[in-house]
Amino acid sequence: MVNWKKFIHIRNDGSISLNPLLACDGGTENKEKYHVISHAHTDHFKPNRVVETYNKDGLVLMTELTRRLLQYSPITLGQNYLGLKIINPGVSEKLEDLTIKFLDNNHILGSVQIEVKDYANSISTGYSGDFNSDIIEFIDVDYLVVDATYTGEVAHNRIWEPQEAETELIERITKDLSSSPVNLVADSGLLQLLVSKLNLKDKQEYIIGKKEVAHFSKVYDDIGYEQPLVVDKSTDEAKQLFKKGNYLWIGNSLADWPFDIPRGKTYIVKNFSPNNEHPITQRSNVENMFRVSLTCHATQEDIYKYISGVNPKAVITDSSRNQNGSISLASNIRKTLKIPAYASSVL
Repeated sequence: MVNWKKFIHIRNDGSISLNPLLACDGGTENKEKYHVISHAHTDHFKPNRVVETYNKDGLVLMTELTRRLLQYSPITLGQNYLGLKIINPGVSEKLEDLTIKFLDNNHILGSVQIEVKDYANSISTGYSGDFNSDIIEFIDVDYLVVDATYTGEVAHNRIWEPQEAETELIERITKDLSSSPVNLVADSGLLQLLVSKLNLKDKQEYIIGKKEVAHFSKVYDDIGYEQPLVVDKSTDEAKQLFKKGNYLWIGNSLADWPFDIPRGKTYIVKNFSPNNEHPITQRSNVENMFRVSLTCHATQEDIYKYISGVNPKAVITDSSRNQNGSISLASNIRKTLKIPAYASSVL
């Protein structure tokens, strides 16, 4: 019987090693020849890791959409970048003794599950990546590393659905924009999805945001998620919008906000307290600032459904981003799904 513990390692820098030849995400601790970027969020993509892989004559693997989203990074990941190999979802790629396959995981554009089959050693390993609900296709692996970001935020008692939260948020922003500025804070990907549902492109030529946000928005617009042109705060267009008053500013953090105090209404979209009676709640003691419980991450129930779809022999929960949650998740998987499960921090 294959000892899978010799193949799977999760390091403190967030890298997920699925094979002595291949690791996913993370920083510079990786020693593997092939390095997968599961998606374009900055906690999973480290430019220095890409350079290190290139310098070791290795290959960086990602989808074409992830490459496009990462074009703002310090490294110019052009299609002819020698250290880059594009693998699009559903396509199997053979590298030495490994066969690698990516499948969509509904997190952001270009994000994928990773399947690695090592026929020489008779083992198949995989990584969910950051994923959302409603996965259609599942990787086929015996040993699965699963994201554990929000496992402590169980939504068992939630009396509303995410679609309700999204609908109310869109209605509120649409109404607010008729008379005041609005600031919308969310992770990249979710931010662009929400902007597309505001249907602003024919109403507002410009909205305001940093260059990195503008780049993401341009890629989403090109794919069909319509976005107004995002302009930096220093541009003449932004200055005119500030004077006008009823503008939309978008960003990943209030730290990016161009003024000391946000003007108008502010909506911070994170996975805050999903068991609240209402998905949109006012931030304590801060007028006109609201928390919105929406995320592109799976809840614990979604994780159960995903694991059942993959149907592995064993599950390893990723402790590098949520140690306590990964331990409780592993315990719950054993109890609920009757599948061997281990938190990476206790292996």
